[in-house]
Amino acid sequence: MDAALASTFNLVMLQIGRLGGLLGEYMSTSLLSEGFMTAFLPAFAAMLFAGSAAAQPNAAKLPTQVQRELMSIVKDCRDAGGKPGTSPGLLVVTDLTGDGIADFVIHQGALNCQGSASLFSGAGGSQLIIYAGARQGQAIKVFEHGVMEVKVDKGASATVKVAVGGDLCGQRVTKNTDMSMRKTCWRPLVWSATKKRMEFAPVSRIEPMN
Repeated sequence: MDAALASTFNLVMLQIGRLGGLLGEYMSTSLLSEGFMTAFLPAFAAMLFAGSAAAQPNAAKLPTQVQRELMSIVKDCRDAGGKPGTSPGLLVVTDLTGDGIADFVIHQGALNCQGSASLFSGAGGSQLIIYAGARQGQAIKVFEHGVMEVKVDKGASATVKVAVGGDLCGQRVTKNTDMSMRKTCWRPLVWSATKKRMEFAPVSRIEPMN
């Protein structure tokens, strides 16, 4: 089911370029307006899952919070003069918390923003945002941090690993540490059931980047 959700989203990204006028009409300069949310997102969700095996009552649309995040990213691309294209890694749907409810991994850097490819990249990488799915079709943001790359293993126990550098890899970094000397590594993320958020795993679990 999760693969179907993400695959169908990628197909929809091909159509988003046609929605620029509608986005401009309904969206404010910084946040999605309530008019947009009310009038457009239900239709967007219907289009997103049209023809998908995942189009069932519990997966008929993404949570509103996730929809807002995705469409805000698309808007930023268009505002920068770009055109959103097929973006396989932008959205990954899987259960990271072990509660049987789908969670949502959004990697801004995976957006194929044609004409403005560097929009979501920089020295600190691009933002990784994770929403934990909740009851009644809601979602809660449980992680946001700049990363260089992302790997999601959607096995029986789904995991996320992020490419980070410097102190996040256990390196002592000072103002005199040249960027070329900064260590890079893969660091897993873990779910804290008590804090209800995703966190960086202990430094002892970092892995070298090949």
